[in-house]
Amino acid sequence: MLALWIALAWAEEPVVPPSDPAVPGATDPLPVDSVVPETPAEGVVPEAPAEAVTEATGAPADTDDPGSEEGSEEIVVYGDRLVEQARKELISALKAEGYDEVIDKGDYLLLRSDAAYKGEIRIYDDGWVKMKRQPVRFASRDLPWAKKGTPLSWASCILAPPMCLRTSGQLLGRRKWLGVQERTMESIKDEVTVLGDRVADVNTQQTINELPAKLTALWTNGDPLEATDRRAKDMQDRKEAILDYWDSRTDTVWGDRVREAVESFIRSEVQTSDTPFTPEEIAALNKRRSCTRELVLER
Repeated sequence: MLALWIALAWAEEPVVPPSDPAVPGATDPLPVDSVVPETPAEGVVPEAPAEAVTEATGAPADTDDPGSEEGSEEIVVYGDRLVEQARKELISALKAEGYDEVIDKGDYLLLRSDAAYKGEIRIYDDGWVKMKRQPVRFASRDLPWAKKGTPLSWASCILAPPMCLRTSGQLLGRRKWLGVQERTMESIKDEVTVLGDRVADVNTQQTINELPAKLTALWTNGDPLEATDRRAKDMQDRKEAILDYWDSRTDTVWGDRVREAVESFIRSEVQTSDTPFTPEEIAALNKRRSCTRELVLER
């Protein structure tokens, strides 16, 4: 009987496909876990490209006229649908790779393969995707006389615990694990990219919707644009705060979308006030700017 238990326990763990003779990066001191960030990752909320933001209407964005609050809300709702669609496509791609157990953990979805050596995938609400080894766990399994998850299967696990002990997720060698990571992440990279972009689109539209009120509060009262900023004491401080915010956005199409909104405010409010930006101030900013885009106010 003991020999039967041991044989069944070994049968639970599938044979690991042979790794390539040389797994790229296998000799590098990489961490055990794998993270695939496909969205801009800085201290700034990622912003989306104009074509993604205006996809709902099929018309180019007009940064000088942000549109009605109702219209902005419709775009965000449409963006939420695109995020959900992209998430479903990623889940479908992972199921095709054998990750067919989906568990909702609140702020992320956990996908596991019945083959413990293949690890587990976490899909976070903010678009990040993380791959980890599966922990050692006790789980029901398909048996010749019972299907996975049935009372008879669990009873068999209790009578013969080695049958249902999943250990290969932790026992798999580092080189083979890196090979599993590489193959899995390569198979889903397109879906991960789309999901990250869709999440960035929604976050950026929300940022742009809130920006006019924040810029007005800064320009009128000196209120800081961000929680870590100090209060602007005078008009010169306020002008510097606007330029610093413009320059500190990510140097991507997402960041440029927010810069366009800031430029629209400068043209309509700052340049028509008693204290507009001078050509010298704009030239100084463009000389020291950290982004590719230049600040050009003339049209």
